[in-house]
Amino acid sequence: MKSKENNKRAITYDKMIRILLAIFIYFSFLLYPMGGLYIGYERLKLYVIEMVLFCIFLTITMNREIFKFIKEILLYKTKRKDKIGLLLIWNILLYISWACLSLLWSNDKVSTLVSLSKLVVMIYFSFCVLIYMNYYGVQAAKVILGSLLITVVLLLGIKIYKIINVLGTSYFLMMLKTKQVQSGNPIYSLFIYKVFATPPLGNSQNVTDSLIISYIGISILVYLQYKDNLNVRFYKFLLVSTAVIGTMQLYIGISKTAFLSLCLLIFFLLIGYLIYKEKSILYLGCILIFINSLILLLNPFNIRNAVTERFSVLTTLKLSRVEEQKTQREDVSITSRLELWKEALKIFENHKVCGSGYRSNKALYLRKYKVDNPHNIYLQTLSELGIIGFTFLVSIIIGWLLLAIKAIRKNQYILLCIGLIFIYFFRGLNGWQFEELDIWLLMFLAIYLYVKYFTIKIYKDRRTGYERCSCFNSSL
Repeated sequence: MKSKENNKRAITYDKMIRILLAIFIYFSFLLYPMGGLYIGYERLKLYVIEMVLFCIFLTITMNREIFKFIKEILLYKTKRKDKIGLLLIWNILLYISWACLSLLWSNDKVSTLVSLSKLVVMIYFSFCVLIYMNYYGVQAAKVILGSLLITVVLLLGIKIYKIINVLGTSYFLMMLKTKQVQSGNPIYSLFIYKVFATPPLGNSQNVTDSLIISYIGISILVYLQYKDNLNVRFYKFLLVSTAVIGTMQLYIGISKTAFLSLCLLIFFLLIGYLIYKEKSILYLGCILIFINSLILLLNPFNIRNAVTERFSVLTTLKLSRVEEQKTQREDVSITSRLELWKEALKIFENHKVCGSGYRSNKALYLRKYKVDNPHNIYLQTLSELGIIGFTFLVSIIIGWLLLAIKAIRKNQYILLCIGLIFIYFFRGLNGWQFEELDIWLLMFLAIYLYVKYFTIKIYKDRRTGYERCSCFNSSL
């Protein structure tokens, strides 16, 4: 009798933990694109607080599993000696360690410390998500798929609301019809500021819309990984809805980087089909192609011409400020970045070996250019962490390339995940910082999948009855 009661209590306790973890991870994904929401202090973002709560709760309830997981990752005990995977893991650790050490010689220790705190939160949260997925499997997949869909829907709702009630629909339509969508154009700049840069989003259209591409990619990965144990029709509907709604709202911000990232995602899906003959991958790629083709074909609100004009960065835009007066204005999205890149190279010249310190130049960029980074993660790493830190970053990229070559014949999920990682590094040519959630989540997920398909072990938990996957030799 006592054993039955203990089992019932254990199952009830596990359900309560599962519900609380689901709530924390749900709000973490939901709040991450809302960079404009904070509590008291501007740098104390709401999504950071939510992620910290998730990490603390999961660490308290699953400390033994986390300890063994970390031990296995560091020791990397697989049946076959895999030097590529091992070197990749240690290069990531060396990059993080060097960034932390740069606090000692940083030009702005407060900025470095705050940025390092964010980096640590992003990394540990991504690691905890893997623990959560490994422990709860299909249940975790359902939570992640649902939260990503709701996030994408909410982002669309916020953009539409701000266009209608804050910016004004007539203003938005006028901007599209007159093709005034070039960077530096006061009409377009006001649109970006009121719709994207102000709370709750608090980011540019490049950051917000490119994150949507990562969310779509993560949704595809999670679905493909667990599709055999999911209600196929329902969760396929969730996945398609996420892809369609996410793709449609790219035509609001018209971010060049986001559209190029979407093209690369479709490319990797089609390549995946050609290699593995997986129909579901082809199906998703065709849906994305169909949605974009349909929007451009129907051309609502003259959107096709606006997109074409947005990409014509080498031409000038005729801007009518007065009815009979016309002036020439060029797209400054490239010219302004060139100035930022020159500034980053100047900083590098003075700190070639060790760099100026992790994220230590924010105040300089804000004072001179009204942005807080040089919009290029490679030049940013070179200027902040010097040749040593840049070497670690390049080694990480080469490691992923070698891992992709090695794993290309083994599993389509690994190839797609590494493809998403390279999409992020492509975006890094134009912006971003190496401390965002999507890159660390994708890197941890890729390592998880890679090791899992080398040594996989499924076992049934006696206490709860759940089937769990241990991707390492020693069971959790």
